[in-house]
Amino acid sequence: MASRSSDVAAVLPRLKGVVPPAITPLTAQGELDAEGLSALIEHLVGGGVHGVFMMGTTGEAYILPDAVRHAAVRHAAEALQGRVPLYVGIGDSSQERTLANAAQAAEVGADVLVLISPPYLDYVEAERERYFVELAQRLPLPVLLYNIPQVNKNPVTPAMLRRLVSAPNVVASRTAPAMPSPTAACWPGCRRNTPSSAGSRAGTSWPPRACCWAPMAW
Repeated sequence: MASRSSDVAAVLPRLKGVVPPAITPLTAQGELDAEGLSALIEHLVGGGVHGVFMMGTTGEAYILPDAVRHAAVRHAAEALQGRVPLYVGIGDSSQERTLANAAQAAEVGADVLVLISPPYLDYVEAERERYFVELAQRLPLPVLLYNIPQVNKNPVTPAMLRRLVSAPNVVASRTAPAMPSPTAACWPGCRRNTPSSAGSRAGTSWPPRACCWAPMAW
């Protein structure tokens, strides 16, 4: 089995460009619409995206049954066949559920795990930071920190991000639209890219070591 450091080294050159969060197509019975998801993947890849993000807010991971959630990630990996990186949101209501989501995503071929702050309750900054550090050390793939406090109430502050960028396995960060982004101040050497016609209406910043996603309207 490859080490996590080799996983990070392998994926870093591929973290770039436009990475849209995908919906999770469902049948009328609430099951995964595998044919619809395949068509969506082909549409996105054919449009020139640089990655696909499953199980984000747009994918409604927070309301999907585990079986549907995991089936969608598996099917996306099979449809992509490694053509672009697969980003998978793993955030959940406990560390145990988050780790289980991560293990499943790694097993089927995800490239990057997208981790949000713990939801529901208000946590002080030290608790939020410890949550990220402890989880990142236990996750099987490179980690992107996703700052989306408008839905989980627990922001990744600029001070936190400055410390977390050196945490093991953390390779990237993203701040959700409509939120002030700590990204540019926290990743040394970030540069601004030209907005892509494939869907982003704002630039994306990429540091030498990894990617950092500035606010963009997906």
